[in-house]
Amino acid sequence: MTPNSDKLSAHLRYFFTAYLPQHRAVSSHTRLSYKDSFAQLLRYWKSRFPTCPDPSLGQFSVPLLLDFLTHLEKELGNTASTRNTRLAALKSFFRMVALLEPRYASLCQQILLIPRKRSPRWPLDCLDKKGSRYNLRGCRHPNGGRLP
Repeated sequence: MTPNSDKLSAHLRYFFTAYLPQHRAVSSHTRLSYKDSFAQLLRYWKSRFPTCPDPSLGQFSVPLLLDFLTHLEKELGNTASTRNTRLAALKSFFRMVALLEPRYASLCQQILLIPRKRSPRWPLDCLDKKGSRYNLRGCRHPNGGRLP
């Protein structure tokens, strides 16, 4: 059942109970990661706005979410990669909101344009021929002979 309120809590309930598992068929690991992201967002919200524990969707903005993402890196020590994971959760949620709540389409479109932060890519560590032989020297071929 779709949310009947513009409160964040109503939309989060639908997001986690219907949209992600039924419409997007995401894994349980993705849902847990997204739950962590929104738990952090709600903690951040409560620290910024202690008198408003359950915000409406209209109270969110790009500057607020950018401040949240900066908070993750600067205050909590998250890497750019983790920040991007949190951003992916936010984008997935606001993509759903845009489908369900056309009056928030403009806000959602702006949020979906928040860019990922560049993060270092680590080179793949591969064994060279000598390292491969070293690892295989105790192995036997299924026919009984030693591997080269």
